[in-house]
Amino acid sequence: MFQGDVTYCDAALYADELSVVFENKEKARKTLARVREFIRNNKTIYCSTHCPEGYLKIEQHKIIKL
Repeated sequence: MFQGDVTYCDAALYADELSVVFENKEKARKTLARVREFIRNNKTIYCSTHCPEGYLKIEQHKIIKL
């Protein structure tokens, strides 16, 4: 999963924390909840645009676990 500003890093995803970039906090919260649900139910490589290790995750097929 390539995501833009849903979270800035994996730590925020694990902590269920929104990024600071959103127009509507309620919709951003729903989006993050949907992303987390998808990850819990599907093998997912989570690549944030702000984490330099994203390339390594793809190369190593690193599945994120929530």
